[in-house]
Amino acid sequence: MWNKQLREAIDNQHIIHFWYFNSAGQASRRSVEPVQLIFKARAWYLAGYCMSRKDSRIFKINRMRDIEVTDEHYEPRMEVQAIKEAEKLEGQDLVEVTLRISAKGAYRVYDEFHDSMITADSDGSYVVRGEFPIGLWLDCYLLSFGTLLEEIRLESLRNRCYHSCLP
Repeated sequence: MWNKQLREAIDNQHIIHFWYFNSAGQASRRSVEPVQLIFKARAWYLAGYCMSRKDSRIFKINRMRDIEVTDEHYEPRMEVQAIKEAEKLEGQDLVEVTLRISAKGAYRVYDEFHDSMITADSDGSYVVRGEFPIGLWLDCYLLSFGTLLEEIRLESLRNRCYHSCLP
């Protein structure tokens, strides 16, 4: 899964290569010194130093393809502003969550989650597995799915969402 691969690259300070697709769909090959995974605005991002652009960048992970972790080691650079700003939006504690989203929610599933997190079920629904920052933001995000969200598999999270809906 991409998150384990990227976490190991960050922990071991190994340069990664990947194809990145910008919002216009244009692809470019990137070489990056990965620094941090960030969850913000309902998506996962990778913060790091882009060797191709010679500057710090934040990459939306759903737009990254063919991620290759090299054996090439890098020395951490000075903290850069883009990463400092992204840290303000980062969740503190992550928890493993499994969601079942109805077939009618396909547009959100594919827009908001990485392919590696998604399994299509035989009934047309989708199972999404991933780690999310626990807290009020996640509660509100899950509630934004309305009736498209059929199941939450994490008892404490399910109870919090249920009780936040009660008067």
